[in-house]
Amino acid sequence: VMLALSGKGVDFSTVQKMIDNMIALMAQEQKDDDDKKSYCNKQAFENTRKTKALRHKIKTLEETVSTKEDALETVIAEIKELQAGITELDKSVAESTDMRQKENEEYQKLIQE
Repeated sequence: VMLALSGKGVDFSTVQKMIDNMIALMAQEQKDDDDKKSYCNKQAFENTRKTKALRHKIKTLEETVSTKEDALETVIAEIKELQAGITELDKSVAESTDMRQKENEEYQKLIQE
C-alpha cells in the first residue's frame, strides 16, 4: 500500500494468483464435503433400514422361542404324566406277579397233597 501511494507500481498478480488458488481449493473442499455428506446420508439410510430389518427378525425369533418354550413345557408335562403312568403300571405288574406267585404256591401245595 505504501508503494502504491508513493507512485511505484505494485504487482498484485502473485496475490491474485494466491487468492485464485485459495478459491479453487475451497471449491474442491466444498465438493468433497458435499460428496462425503451424500455418502454419510446413504450410509445412515442403509443403517436405519438394516436396523429395522434386524429388529423385526429379533421380534420374530423371540416369538419363535416363546412358542418353542411353551411346546417344551407341554412335552415335559406329558413326559411326567407318562412316567407316573409307567410307575403305576410297574406297581400293578409287581402286585399281579406277587399274587400269581402266591396262587401258584397254593396250587403247587394243593397238587402235592
